[in-house]
Parts: sequence; C-alpha cells; structure tokens
Amino acid sequence: YVYTAFARDAVRGVSPSWVRKLYQFAIRPDMAFYFRVPIDVAIDRLLGGTRAQLKYYEAGMDLGLSQDLTESFRMFQGAILAEYDKIVMEYGLTVMDATRDIEAQQNEMRQLVSKALDQYKPKRGTHGKRTLFWRRFDLSKSE
Repeated sequence: YVYTAFARDAVRGVSPSWVRKLYQFAIRPDMAFYFRVPIDVAIDRLLGGTRAQLKYYEAGMDLGLSQDLTESFRMFQGAILAEYDKIVMEYGLTVMDATRDIEAQQNEMRQLVSKALDQYKPKRGTHGKRTLFWRRFDLSKSE
C-alpha cells in the first residue's frame, strides 16, 4: 500500500511530504498492519526460502551503499525499517511481531479485525452497489 512508497521513497531521497501529497488520492484504510521483523531474520528468510537470493533494487544496490549485496540490503532495508517506525506513529499502524510463527500472527490479526468489525453494520441497500466515488471512473459510452 502507500506506506511502502512512503518508506522506500524517503530512503531513496524523495521528500516525505512530497510523497504523501503524491499519494493523497489513496483511500486511507480503517486498519493497517506492519509486520515488524529484524533485518537478520528477513535476510535468513529470504536466503533460506525458495528464492534464495536478494534482489538488486530491494538491496538498494543502485544507491551505492556497499559493494556487498547482503550488506547493502542490511543498510537499505534498515533505513526503510526506521522510516516505517515513523509511519507507525504518524498513521497508527498496528505493529505485529513477525518473528512469531505464521499461525500465531494470523490468529492475532483475526482477533484484531474481528474486534474492529464487531459493531460494523453495512448501510441498508449498499451491498453490491457501486458508490458515488467509483462512478467518477466510468468511461463514457463512446469509449
């Protein structure tokens, strides 16, 4: 979602306020989760998984941080994590401990979402109908 652009682009030197203005059209979600994981755990998961390699741009190699792919990844992604910590505070993201096993994370997330939806009642007659917002994007009949 937009939070990734906020963090990544700021680390790449783009003005954080400019990036936020650029994405101001995006609808703000009712809930957003940030799965926080230490860099070393992320590296172990990436290298130990089916991909088994780091990608050039996700390692920030184009920024010239280090000639070593893993060290560049550590530096670049570490800076992104620092930006995410700012975003968590600014936008109220729900932080999840992504070092836990997937089932535990899934259970916690389901509980949080269920609690948030406890009092939700859809407006009568809106189920399956397009709202006025989406009508802005209709193409004219001639297109």
